[in-house]
Amino acid sequence: MEFRHKNSVTVIWGLFLFLVLISIGYLTSNDISRLIVVSVRFLSIAGIVFVLLVLLKMHMIKWRQLISLALYLLLVLYGVSMSTWNGTFEIGQQNLLMNFAVTAVGLVLISVPKGEIFPDSIAKKYVWYVLLGLMLTIYIGGLKLDMPPQFVYDYQTSLEAVEIVYSQEMSKFFGLGAIAAAFLISKSTRKYKSIFLSCIVLMLLTLSFLGGARGDSLAAALIALTFLANKFPFKFLVVFLAGMTVNYALFSDVESLLGSFVVFQRLLSTFTESDLGLRDVLLNQVLTLLSQEPKCLVLGCGFGYFQSYYDYDFGMYPHNFIAESFIVFGLPITMIFFFSVIGGIKIYYRRVGNIDLFILIFLYLAIINIKSGYLFGDWMFTAALMYLSVLYFLKFKYQNDQAYLRLNNSVGK
Repeated sequence: MEFRHKNSVTVIWGLFLFLVLISIGYLTSNDISRLIVVSVRFLSIAGIVFVLLVLLKMHMIKWRQLISLALYLLLVLYGVSMSTWNGTFEIGQQNLLMNFAVTAVGLVLISVPKGEIFPDSIAKKYVWYVLLGLMLTIYIGGLKLDMPPQFVYDYQTSLEAVEIVYSQEMSKFFGLGAIAAAFLISKSTRKYKSIFLSCIVLMLLTLSFLGGARGDSLAAALIALTFLANKFPFKFLVVFLAGMTVNYALFSDVESLLGSFVVFQRLLSTFTESDLGLRDVLLNQVLTLLSQEPKCLVLGCGFGYFQSYYDYDFGMYPHNFIAESFIVFGLPITMIFFFSVIGGIKIYYRRVGNIDLFILIFLYLAIINIKSGYLFGDWMFTAALMYLSVLYFLKFKYQNDQAYLRLNNSVGK
């Protein structure tokens, strides 16, 4: 169900521009792409500022948005206070102000709709935006259409002085596009349109795997294909078997073909060498820290405590936002918050009546942030967490209001 009010078009454009703002940086490949990214980012910011001014003028930013912002601010202030207390603020404050500002904007925007947060119109815009990003990437030489095709990461290479062979951001960009296209298939009533969108899903998933990030691309495939299999079980089975047959017929040496792709080389190393990119080491270090510093488990130790404890730089965060939350906020606050998020998902699902694009994106980002994210580092995911948590807590206000009305009505009688 689309949300409806006289300024729905304004809100839709605001939400779309926010998605562009948080994802355009993923397309960085070479120096030319970086110029495009910066330009689009500034245009997105200008558009979002205009949308927020319109919403303020029309009195559409109300107490619901303010409650969500208050919850986010309280959590940030608590993390900052504990990191200051423990002397780790210098590490923990990195990116914090920028993360807070962008997330706060997204939180305001996603809190405005009373129905679906990302309706069909946003999904369509986003798929076209991803396709346009693909065409621009090919045009500027960011994607070589050789065999096998490969992305060029000259810009990152010039920054880090090492060869970059994969990009989590590139895989994430096309993974999000594939999920949006899969969602549109469920809304399509025309056969040719469904076939066209199915081809787009497969193409974008392929590009996501070409990006080389094994977890991000596998998560995108899992979300998109599971969603389609659930919506169209028989058609999905037929298409899947047909695709496997065609691949077997066209590619006799499948193992050699897959071995030429970076993502499959990295996946193979995961199973043969147990190469998890230090994630297992970091997670074990989290458990060690919590066992040796029980104060963190009880009250939390604030942002940056993990890096300070092991004398790491900021980039060596636990790579699991739940594990990091235990260190930053402690067990009680973390459990209360995440149980409220689960409750908020249930309320949102009942409100919209199905699994929509917002839920699909949330699940995708949850998988990514469990495997590699840092706390409050993913703007869209953080905004969604705060929104869902407040949605759950507002349930009690609604119940109290209903009880109060029933009491008044009984007294009046």
